[in-house]
Formats: sequence, C-alpha cells, structure tokens
Amino acid sequence: MKTFIRHLLSICHFKGNPASLYLIFIIPWVILSAVSCRKSDMYSAGALRDNNYKIQADTLYARRNQYSTNHSLNLIGNQLISIGKAHGDTAIIVNGRLLKARYQWRSSNYVAAMKTSLEALSAAQTMGLKEKIPELYRIIGNLYKENENYPSALSAAEKAVRAAKAIKDTAQTITGLLNLGMFTHSYSMRRNDSVMAKKSLSIYLKGLKLAESSPKYERNRIVFYDNLSQYYKLTNDYDKGIYFGNKGVKLASKYHQNISLTYSYNWLGEIYFYQGDHKKGLDYLNKALRTAQKIKNAYRVMEINRVLYTCYHSIGNDKKALAYFTRSVAISDSLQVEKNVKEIGQLQIQYETGRKDQEIASLGAINREKTKKTIFILIGLVILFVLFIFLFIQYQIIRHRNKLLTSSNQKINEQAQQLQILMKELHHRVKNNLQIVSSLLSLQSNHLTDRDALRAVKTGQQRIEAMSLIHRSLYQQENPNLVNIQEYITGLVESILQSFGIDENTFDLHLEIDVTEMDVDLALPLGLIINEWITNAFKHAYNNIDHPALYLSLKMDKEIKLKIKDNGPGMNLEVWEKPSDSFGVKLVKVLSKQLNGVCEVKNENGTQLNLQIPMKLKNTG
Repeated sequence: MKTFIRHLLSICHFKGNPASLYLIFIIPWVILSAVSCRKSDMYSAGALRDNNYKIQADTLYARRNQYSTNHSLNLIGNQLISIGKAHGDTAIIVNGRLLKARYQWRSSNYVAAMKTSLEALSAAQTMGLKEKIPELYRIIGNLYKENENYPSALSAAEKAVRAAKAIKDTAQTITGLLNLGMFTHSYSMRRNDSVMAKKSLSIYLKGLKLAESSPKYERNRIVFYDNLSQYYKLTNDYDKGIYFGNKGVKLASKYHQNISLTYSYNWLGEIYFYQGDHKKGLDYLNKALRTAQKIKNAYRVMEINRVLYTCYHSIGNDKKALAYFTRSVAISDSLQVEKNVKEIGQLQIQYETGRKDQEIASLGAINREKTKKTIFILIGLVILFVLFIFLFIQYQIIRHRNKLLTSSNQKINEQAQQLQILMKELHHRVKNNLQIVSSLLSLQSNHLTDRDALRAVKTGQQRIEAMSLIHRSLYQQENPNLVNIQEYITGLVESILQSFGIDENTFDLHLEIDVTEMDVDLALPLGLIINEWITNAFKHAYNNIDHPALYLSLKMDKEIKLKIKDNGPGMNLEVWEKPSDSFGVKLVKVLSKQLNGVCEVKNENGTQLNLQIPMKLKNTG
C-alpha cells in the first residue's frame, strides 16, 4: 500500500500531467480507504472474495459523513450507483444518487442536483424506501430556497417533516424542522413579515428541544444555534445572538462542520459589526469567507461577499464595498440563478407530470385488477350459494339421521341399564344362594364326628365363601363385569383367617396388590387359586411355627403376576408334581391351565407359589 501511494505521488509531481490535479483529491480518499482496510470488513480481502456487494455498499454509505470534501461524496455516490446497477439493486442506486445530489447541490450545480434528487425520489417512492424520502425532500427544498423559490422550498420542507414523522425518525424530524424554520425565516425577511418571522422562531425552538432531548442528537443542534443567532441578530437582541453563535462555533468545530462554521462566523461578525466593534465583526466575516472558499461553496462565498459589501458601504468605505459587490455579482452570474430557477421549475413539472402519468397508469391497472376481483368474487359467491344449498340439504339429511340415531341410542341405553340391573340382581341372588349353601354346610359340620369329613366340609365351605365374595363385589360395582380385586383379596384372606380362628395381631400378613379392577372371568378362578393355596398353608405350614407369616403380591404389567409365600418348613415338591391325593393342588393346576398361565412352586425359607397369566386369555376349552 505504501509503494502504491508513493507511485501516485510521483505521478502528481510529473509536470504537464492533466491527471495530477484529479489525483490530489483522490489520494486522501485512497489513504482513508487504506487505513480502514485494516479495520473494516468492506475493503477486506474476504469481503471482496465473497463478492458481498450489499456489505460493501452499506459500508460505503455508512462512511459518507467521514469524508470532509464534497468531492468524496461524489466519488462514493458514483461507486454506489455502479454497484446498484451491476446487481439491479434500486436501494443502493437511491443511496448513490442521494449522495451525488448532495455533492451537486453543495457545488452549486443546481439543475443537475434537482434532476438527480427527483430521480432518486421517484425511485424511493416507487420502491417504498421511506427512510430516504425525508432527506431527498430536504435537498430539494434547499435547491428551491437557494434559487429563491420559497413557496416550493416550504412545501418540500413540510413534506420532509411529514415523511420523517411517518417513519418515527427523530433525527430526520429534527433536520426537517430545521429546514422548515430556515425557509420560513428567509421568506419572512423577503416579505418583511414579522408574523412569519415569529413562526420561524417557534419552529426553531421546537426542533432544538428535540435535538437537546438526547446526547445522540448533539450534532443536529449546530444549525439550530446558527439560525437562532441569525434570528436574534435581525431582531437586534445581540446578547442572545452572540450566545447561540458561540455555541454554534463550538459544536461546528468539534464535528468539523465547515459549512455551519461559515454561518456561525457570519452572524457573529454582523452582530459585532453593528454593535460598533467593526474590527472584530470584520475578522469574523473574513473567517466565514475563508472557510467558504476552503470548502469551495460558491453560493456561501457569494452571500458573504454581499454581507461584506453592506458592512463596508455602511461605514463609507466604498472602494472595498465595490470590490465585494463586484465579486458577489460575478459569482451570482456564474451560478446562473435565473436560468437555474427556470430549469429547476421545468424539472419539477416533468417530475410532477411523470408522477401523475404513473398514478394514472397505476389507477388503470388497479381498476382492471378490481374488475377481475369483482368477477372472481361474483363467481365465488355463486359457488358459495350452490355449496350452501347443498350443505343445507345435507344438514337436513344428517339431522334426520341423528334423530333416528338418538332414538336408537336412547333405547339401547335403556336396555343396557335394564341389563345392568338384571346382572346386579343375578349376582345378588347367586351370592345369597352361595351363602345359604355355606350356612347349610356349617350346620351339617356340627353333626360330624369324623375329623377328615369335618375338614372336607370346612374346605368346601371356604371355597363357596370365596365364590360368594366375588358375587358380592360384582353386586356393589357400577359395572357388573368388573371386580374390585383389592377389596376382594383382602376380604378373602381375612375370611380364611377367621375360619381357622387365627388372631390378626399374632400373624404377620403382608398384602401388596397393585391391581384395582379385574374382569370377573379372571377374578373368579384367581380367587379360587388364592383360597386353595392360603388354606393349604394354614393346614400344613404353620403347625410348629412361632411367628407365622404370609406374603401375597399381585401385579399387572405386560402380564399378571401372582406370588404367595409362607415361612413354613416347605412343601414336598413330589406332591406338587404328582398330586394324587391332594384335591387342592389339582384344583390350582387346573385353574392355572384354564387361565393359560405358567405356575411353579419352589422352597425358599418356606413355600412360594409363582403364577404368571397373560393379559389376553386363550380359549383352552
């Protein structure tokens, strides 16, 4: 990069090279770009390799305020226009034209500036780039103002304020109020209208209040201070004029706003001059002139020359007054103000005509579109009407069917309720009959003397009691096919304990039943198995046991698992394998097979029965 810059400088020093003057302006911009190359993503090799044109364009536009010369604005504007055209991106083209219009305005090329501004404004309005519209109206307003077309300038400023408020952009609202205040004030001076002048003051103060509402708007305060200084100069309130003028100088110097400095120095110079301090006043005015010449703002140079002419003429120094007057006239002629007014007016007419043509074309397209939509809506309404009739007929048919279904369901529900009542009554009668049989067996056992016969009768009585408990549970349930298995097993075990005369306080009973309800077809054989096995345990397991204990577990996951364990001496497994003399063991095996279950017995500190039953019973009959 250093070698490249030295090469550029060598070209500049070559005499007779017409490019040398151009490079004098290019070199500072290249240096700034080179420095930013090390810091920024815009000029990085990665960004260029990725060809991310939007990042490049956004970075260029974001740095528009970092360059001190108008020429840099023109260069950036042209670059943005080229990037936008290359990629068909209207937003980037609008940004480029905005910067180019600003450069042309500051270079006093009013016709070109107006043309560029109107092109950018038309594109921004067409593409809906609302954030650009306030700034473009401000440039257009300044072009009108500097060509003394104040009505048009005021109209553009008001549009700028409205556009900024519409997008809730405080910074652009502040700037729009500033332009509106300036144009109102300038117009009031031209018309010598004190009411309009006071209106401009209220606009200034309103804008300044917004600008002073946050530190981020400090830069926006500069021109308000300048214009308030001018206002108080014209109203002969010199102290306030000096106060705001000095504030403007301080902030304009801080932010290197040379164009604003020309105004700050200008108003301070006039105030001091007309206060009587001619030397100090002329010093400030000459500072303003040198600053305007430095930034090559021909319009400001012309204005300051006129002020100097007025000052020297007022003190009788006609020689210098004539010199400044001659210079101001020469610059005015070079700016071709009258010609500019005419050409700018023509451009405005062309723009307005173009906008109207666009609006007429848009209205025609909208009308055609509305006609199409109306036709589609009418067709849609006809279809909807036909569909409505069809749905209404279907609704009537479905309604009739629903009435029939409701009537049928009501009859079915009544029959189901009757059936449920009958089932409950059946279970109740079966329970009563079983209890009668149990009572008869109990009475009969009182007359038996043979011990084996007595034991057989009691065993039968217990089996009948087990079946009776099932039917009692079914009678109490809402659903006559489901048994509350927790209550049933608990009641069954307590019944067996009572039948053997065992005190619950001296017996260690542990029940672990995780199943709540069970179908009667499963609960009845399962209850008989539990009855047989526990009865068998009380007969044989606890004869010589000091602390008898019984553990019963019933769980249901993918299958039903029953476990019954005592702490007796253990069962002879040959009796389990070949139960020739044990009816109870035979009954357990038969019932297990009926449930399609897998049953095993083992001795582990007592006898343990394990029964696994699948969830879906198979018909083994």
